[in-house]
Amino acid sequence: GFIYDPETITGIDSVFMNSYSRTLDLTGDVLQIATMLTPAIVMFSAPKSDMFTIGVMYAESVLWAYGAKEFGKTIANRVRPYMYYSGYPSSEVTSGDWHKSFPSGHSTLAFNAAAFTSYTFSTYFPDSKLKVPVIVGSYALATATAYMRMRSGNHFFTDVLTGAIIGTNTGLLVPLLHTYFAQLNKSGRGFTARILPTGLLLKYSY
Repeated sequence: GFIYDPETITGIDSVFMNSYSRTLDLTGDVLQIATMLTPAIVMFSAPKSDMFTIGVMYAESVLWAYGAKEFGKTIANRVRPYMYYSGYPSSEVTSGDWHKSFPSGHSTLAFNAAAFTSYTFSTYFPDSKLKVPVIVGSYALATATAYMRMRSGNHFFTDVLTGAIIGTNTGLLVPLLHTYFAQLNKSGRGFTARILPTGLLLKYSY
């Protein structure tokens, strides 16, 4: 099959280019799943009354992260590193996934989970001795995920870096916004909405 010219890749992306490895590809999948399960630490440690809220917040952050990375893949249309070597997976070519390199979806979702877990655990348990291990552990898993995505030939360095930035921002933004609006509601300020027979009534109190 057709192989792209690796000489066209310059800068730091050329340093971390790799041919395809199915074993490392599957390892990256496992690491991503493990990282995405880390918010369960917060869900099962926080008060039971907050379990549903934490779950909803995490689901929202995942949706934002997923949407952002899918938008990026559609716009960038970047060829994956394994297409610059022989032995690339023919199934990925058939499915059209071979030109969906930027940004890294695995890295996006892994760092989204790491950021969400770190922020929410620190918020619920600011004085806990487990705070540092939880933060370091979740980010270590996310970093390992990103590394395996490069080593398996699926992504360039800039793919996983961008994914890490998107994931971290979405993982922090959703719980931060929930915290902000919760504080507004407690103070009696902010937007409220009521459904009336004549339509939707929006009110801002200050």
